[in-house]
Amino acid sequence: MSPIDQPCEAKPITNGTEAESTTSPGSAAHTVPDESSGNSQPSSQTEPIAASEEVVVQSGDAAATNDVQDPGQQLEDFDWVSLMGRYHHAMEKCSQDEEAMFQDFSRWIRIFEAWASTTTVHENDRSYKRLRTRISYVQMGEDRLEKKRELYISVVKAFESALALLGST
Repeated sequence: MSPIDQPCEAKPITNGTEAESTTSPGSAAHTVPDESSGNSQPSSQTEPIAASEEVVVQSGDAAATNDVQDPGQQLEDFDWVSLMGRYHHAMEKCSQDEEAMFQDFSRWIRIFEAWASTTTVHENDRSYKRLRTRISYVQMGEDRLEKKRELYISVVKAFESALALLGST
């Protein structure tokens, strides 16, 4: 049989090391993932409580265990108005906190907008100055080219008039 075809046996792991198992060789221990370490831990088996057994709730308040009411007695009315009042008070406080956070956020947004607009204005000014510099450079080049063209035209006219004088004689 190849190692792939062999059945796996679940082994409980404790903190990355193998734990000793008290299970019999033919049975596998039931493991549950330990959320804190990501390892599997043996589960503790609990038996269901029989209906005849009494469940004892241990509380830090001794009066709570002694204050058992007779099932035949009517329950005390709950103060729903007080509950609604506490709810509305808590929601009002949350709304005030939220409003304060919104106001703080609004102040930060105004600061950011001022910063962003100043950098935009500054960059726009710089780009306009670069544009003016480029325009001036091109215009000066055009002026030089125009002067050279006029010079060449005058030189050509001078040669033409010199050739005309030489050709007429």
